[in-house]
Amino acid sequence: NRIVYDHIGDEELLVARHSTTRALLSRFAIPQGAVLFIITRVKRPFHWSGREVEPTVLAVARDGVEHVVMLPAGADFYEFTVSEELVYRTELFPPSFFARTRINQEAWLPLPEPQTGWFLSMLDAAFVGADDATGRAGNVLGGELVDFVVESLQEIIDTGLALRNGSPPRRTRRADLVEDAEALMEAHLAKEITAGQIADTLGVSYRVLNYAFRDAYGVSPGRLLRTKKLHTARRLLRTDGSSVLESALSVGLNSPSRFASQDRQLFGELPSETRQSNGGPNPR
Repeated sequence: NRIVYDHIGDEELLVARHSTTRALLSRFAIPQGAVLFIITRVKRPFHWSGREVEPTVLAVARDGVEHVVMLPAGADFYEFTVSEELVYRTELFPPSFFARTRINQEAWLPLPEPQTGWFLSMLDAAFVGADDATGRAGNVLGGELVDFVVESLQEIIDTGLALRNGSPPRRTRRADLVEDAEALMEAHLAKEITAGQIADTLGVSYRVLNYAFRDAYGVSPGRLLRTKKLHTARRLLRTDGSSVLESALSVGLNSPSRFASQDRQLFGELPSETRQSNGGPNPR
């Protein structure tokens, strides 16, 4: 049996991808104070602690009990290990649902498509970018990627709750947060600030801040922050003669490969092409 395992992350959020060539039986316990959940791309169901779980389901595991998982041959899945502190701080799950995940029958959600497929494909790209930067994925989960994982999971979880319960979770609307949050973004563009840190500074959860920005602009605070950084880096490329690396680092974007990918997605060209089109020398 061949098991491919790689991960990016830290103590608060660890993202691992797995694939197997044969069926796999795994017994494990969740570390104290952590939560684990799996999204699988295999086209057949798997068995989790006596329950059959469809591939279009998010399965949640809590600490304090042994879990037994039987994965079929060809399993391909992402596993997220999240600290309870991060779950509560960001309200990754609505509190009422998270409390019920202690009950095995409640610890699952149907997943929406194509949202889930897009999210997993973006994680694939993040792993490739990590490999490019370090030679292996390893411990390189930056704040920007934490924002992306949290906001994407919140969207998937909320849509899953609507599919399961027939209505989306109740939102706390705080339009008053948007102006203060944007001021913090502008003041810290040169730093590796995250939307989560902005929420902490404003004394609210990431979930509340996320809803406020989606109501105001239709996008998450993390995406707006990335867009602001990319526009600032583009101005530097066009006016200051900065190199691609210097422009990225000046706005706290520490992965050149991710910067290039995001820049091309937003502006339709690579940062090096922007620089050359404005008379700059070849990028360093």
